Amino acid sequence: MAGGGDHGVAAAAADEHAGDALHAGDSEGDGDHHFVGEPLVLLICFVLFVGMLVRMLYATKFFKRHVAVPYTVLLMCLGMLFGVWYNQGQAGVQMGLLGDAFTLVAEMNPEAILLFFLPALIFESAFNTNTHVFGQIAGQAMIMAGPIVFVTIAIMALVCKFWFGYDWNWDTALMMAS
Repeated sequence: MAGGGDHGVAAAAADEHAGDALHAGDSEGDGDHHFVGEPLVLLICFVLFVGMLVRMLYATKFFKRHVAVPYTVLLMCLGMLFGVWYNQGQAGVQMGLLGDAFTLVAEMNPEAILLFFLPALIFESAFNTNTHVFGQIAGQAMIMAGPIVFVTIAIMALVCKFWFGYDWNWDTALMMAS
């Protein structure tokens, strides 16, 4: 029976230690405890709210008549405005918890951003594709996706190698161009 009591104490100590790992701002005596995920949860809610608000405004007659900009471009412009706002706020200091969330995103690995957002963007584009129109332009799309991409890469590699003034070899210039 003594082993059961020891297990309960060990489990309570493990739970307390796990709780400490989930909180940030824990320093002795400051009393500022918040969950590490709070900025991320706030950012997700904020982004969903802004996206929903833009989508609702985009559906109004005023936007349909006077704003000839695609929805994704509007979201990109709003994201750029929030980025400027973040940079003006001394790296999120004046923005509070939302600034903390922007800081987490700004310090995120670029490959992780692609991993999170690219599948959703590809799915959205594929889901909203008109198959009849896609069938009509498939040949032109293959020409644009194939040879013209390689021509563009070659031109950009030439520009990177000779115009930028860096002492790059061809591998580096081609990688930058692609």
